[in-house]
Amino acid sequence: MLTTSVKHLDEYNDLLDRLTTMNEMAAVVYIYDYMLANNIEPNTLTYKYIDRLHSKTVLERNTIIYPDDGKRRLQPRRRIHKIMKGYNYSDKYTSAKQYLDAAKKLLETNPAYLSNYKITNDKIKLAKIMVSHLNINMATAKLLVTSLKRGKFI
Repeated sequence: MLTTSVKHLDEYNDLLDRLTTMNEMAAVVYIYDYMLANNIEPNTLTYKYIDRLHSKTVLERNTIIYPDDGKRRLQPRRRIHKIMKGYNYSDKYTSAKQYLDAAKKLLETNPAYLSNYKITNDKIKLAKIMVSHLNINMATAKLLVTSLKRGKFI
């Protein structure tokens, strides 16, 4: 069990280093979430350690017992994927958001694009429309579609 004596980011990183070499995915997720809940901001080393487990081929071991608060959560392997995806794409999402207003205006002035998306749920087709109208690349357009979905615009 985690004690209050672990206070510094270096100590958390040392703990994550050991847990990731043991493939203890659930414990790694627990420590990561504990860090966030206690305003201990992960750094690049934190994500480097977590990234060790970000593979479908890593054998998952969950032998360490940690407190369970009874809340429903993603499976540890899936949660690690989400953590790493967020870390790896955060700069790209931020960069793509500069086109967010233009994308909203495009969809507002062309309601057929939005209604077609709602019928087909075809993210790629909508992204291609944004590429041609907003003069952006496909990766940025896909991130815009994701951002619009998260913001409940589409």
